[in-house]
Amino acid sequence: MKWLRMYTGKKYWFKMLISIALLSIVVVVLSSTALFYKSRNTLLNMQHESNRKMLEQVSYNVDFTDRMLTNLITSTYFDARTAYLLETAQPEEFKLYASIMSFEKLQSSVPLLQSITVYNSRNGCYYYYSEAKVLNCRDDGVDGKLDRYLMGADSVPKLQLVPIYYGESDRRISHFSFFMYSNAAGTLFGSGSSALIFNIKPEWLFANVSEINRLTEYSDSHLLIIDGSGNIVNDLSGSGSWNRLRDRIEARRQSDGGSRSFIDNSDGLSSLVTYVPSPNNDWTIVSVQPYDAVFQVIREMKAFAMVAVAVVLLLTAASSALLASRLYNPVSGILRLIRKDPELDGTPVSGNRDEFGVISTVLERTMSEMRSLKQKQDSQSGILRGYYVRQLLLDSPHVSPLDAADKLNVGAERGLSYAICMFKLDDYADFLRDNSPEDRRLYTFSIGNIMQEIVSKSMSGDVIDAGGDHFVALLYGDRADDDLDAQISRLSTDVQETVMRYYKLSLTAVYGDPVSDCRQISRLYKTVEDYAKYRFVYGKQSVITPALLRLSEEKESDGVPPEPEKSWIAAIRAQDGNDGDSARCLTELFEYIARCRYDQMINALLALAASATHAKRSASGDADSTDLRSVYKLILEKETLGEVYELFISLFHTSAPYDSHGTTDGTKRQLLIGTIKHIVEARYTDPSLCLQSIADMVNLSSSYVGKQFRDEEAMSVAKYITAVRMKHAAHLLERTDSSINTVMEKVGIVNQSYFFKLFKQQFSLTPNEYKMQYTGKNE
Repeated sequence: MKWLRMYTGKKYWFKMLISIALLSIVVVVLSSTALFYKSRNTLLNMQHESNRKMLEQVSYNVDFTDRMLTNLITSTYFDARTAYLLETAQPEEFKLYASIMSFEKLQSSVPLLQSITVYNSRNGCYYYYSEAKVLNCRDDGVDGKLDRYLMGADSVPKLQLVPIYYGESDRRISHFSFFMYSNAAGTLFGSGSSALIFNIKPEWLFANVSEINRLTEYSDSHLLIIDGSGNIVNDLSGSGSWNRLRDRIEARRQSDGGSRSFIDNSDGLSSLVTYVPSPNNDWTIVSVQPYDAVFQVIREMKAFAMVAVAVVLLLTAASSALLASRLYNPVSGILRLIRKDPELDGTPVSGNRDEFGVISTVLERTMSEMRSLKQKQDSQSGILRGYYVRQLLLDSPHVSPLDAADKLNVGAERGLSYAICMFKLDDYADFLRDNSPEDRRLYTFSIGNIMQEIVSKSMSGDVIDAGGDHFVALLYGDRADDDLDAQISRLSTDVQETVMRYYKLSLTAVYGDPVSDCRQISRLYKTVEDYAKYRFVYGKQSVITPALLRLSEEKESDGVPPEPEKSWIAAIRAQDGNDGDSARCLTELFEYIARCRYDQMINALLALAASATHAKRSASGDADSTDLRSVYKLILEKETLGEVYELFISLFHTSAPYDSHGTTDGTKRQLLIGTIKHIVEARYTDPSLCLQSIADMVNLSSSYVGKQFRDEEAMSVAKYITAVRMKHAAHLLERTDSSINTVMEKVGIVNQSYFFKLFKQQFSLTPNEYKMQYTGKNE
């Protein structure tokens, strides 16, 4: 086969192989990378923590030395001999030497002390103990470095280690000085305050730092101490090589504060820097470690990981090839089956498509043939089923129940109820005028499909286009289902709303009481056709139900009384300009007509039109002023009683006050209120029934409808809906054994607590109390 030779390269197999291999590679690489960076960050955090503890130990040692020196210098400062040196302007030579000699024992007992110096502010002299030197008032005992510091310092820290350098240019540490004086201002010269000064050997600090630094595992690491003036105390070279790092630390310390760590990349070398402030001396203890040495373990891990990843990738490639081959076996089997079918040898295949492209092409061709066969079968089946449904609608007495159950495929073993729901297209004359024959066929086809889909979702049934302006749905339900009426009502509403939403076409729904024998379907269909005529009364997009018509029959009138008709005809003949009285007479006539049977309505309207036409001719004296046949035609073309009313207004009351809908205010309100009441009675079982839905049905705004109803009935539409629902709920509680939840759902309420609240407001009893009270009365 030609197409098979094109696919000897197994494109799909290669796609699977590449996909599996790439996925495996990506997973391995990403996981290895994530592991490496996780290990790096973990090691970095551990090293930072270790450095911080080490630096805090150094800081602790320095602080401990401070406290020890503070105690020592305080006790010495308040010694009588020291006080004599501090306060006496002209000390006696004997007492002077005796006081100075007291420092010898202290110096020999404290290894940290290099010397002890007293500065007397009264005579400007320095006193200190020295075996090699002769006492000189101006000699500070440390080659003038202390005197130079005091002369140049704006303030002298009290009870703090102060580094004293060899000179301005030589920044090596000579010693540390520890000052004690009484002046709170922090100045000595010119303040009149004397000072006791301990000069501390720097070796103890350098030795401590070197020892701690030696304990680290990195030979190139450094511990630095930066004093409050920014000088590096233990930079013994004095070269200033650490100045750049010092500046970076100072900038970070001012912005962050506390203990911090960072990686320094200055001078082309990477270092791990950790610093801790020592608050007692305003010093900063810094650890500098070579980055490469710290992360030697990570680099070794990285090298090992790369080797491991390479090995894993080789194994992945091998396993991917094996897995791709296993996964490819079903595809290969399908291709072999296709190759064995000679009818598929000529299947056209694009050269860029893989094996699944071949399979898809064959499948598309096969499915296309199957759909074609299915469409032919469904078409034949649909035609036959539609024919049989029409036969049931027109000639059901001659159809046996078993034959009907078999052809409708509804099952003869269970009891069924048959119902008919008819949908009439409103404004059918406008529909014919505004749409071409092709458009009309498209609309009717689409509306039929929508109806069938909605029917299929809620219950069993068939929908047919009955020709002209109406569609018929033959519905099948369980004979024991008490909720069948509510189901048909919801179905009707769904169809109306869907068709209006998608096609802006209005439908009137009509259905009758279900029958239990299929031989009664023709009679039911005739009944529903008669019911459909009452769209004339209830208006467009209404749902005409048996309950609604029974309610109308209770209020049905025997005909139109002669008095209102005579008054109206007399007003037309008189032409006295009192059109308000004439309009009120006409409104009263139409209220009587609306309560008649359909045939009585038509006869009454035609007779009324004839009388009005003759009266108008007599009043005008023009025998040909109005063509009665044209009036009859106009009346019979109207679909609703409201439209006929507007026609009468336009023909016989041309000067009557009109509103935006062409009727008088009083007439319109009465017709609107009656329509609202009919809608509520017909659809109170619908939970979504509300002012807005009613306003949508009558094509008016909700605020207008609500105001008109409130002005006429002294209650809101919502309260009227509630009253109707509670009336029917009470009826069900009295007459049936239905549960409270069932009654609640049948009257269109879905929330039980809300139902109890409304019922108690209406009857001052809960539903349970009402039912028990009514049951007690019957017993």
